[in-house]
Amino acid sequence: MHLARYAGGMDGGGIYCLLLKLREDIELPVGALGLCSFPRGYYVYTGSALRGLGARIGRHLRPDKKHHWHVDYLLRAARVTEVFVLETGERRECELNLLVMGLPGARVAVDSFGSSDCGCRSHLFHFSLNPEVALEALVL
Repeated sequence: MHLARYAGGMDGGGIYCLLLKLREDIELPVGALGLCSFPRGYYVYTGSALRGLGARIGRHLRPDKKHHWHVDYLLRAARVTEVFVLETGERRECELNLLVMGLPGARVAVDSFGSSDCGCRSHLFHFSLNPEVALEALVL
């Protein structure tokens, strides 16, 4: 199955990738991870919601929110350019994350970012070039 571009809705569960663009190098405090450096470029964050996928994505897209997840801190500075989703009732977030990690140009942005509840090194990857076309081509 291919990831699809998010078009709204989706009450069921699923996995997603946020494609982010950061225009300048920044340092941000990220919860327990402390002060983290983020070079300008593109980022892909992989997440999941076992139900309420649309609500989770909507929360990420809102400008004013409490900082609950690591990505909330980065979203203060980065702009979401696209969201890719796959509706599923299965826990496949880490499987998707491994595929993102294997994309050309991917490098771990911050160790343990978004991955405190799994064995992945990180759920955030930095790209110098826009990985949008490669994300859309991923097959799970």
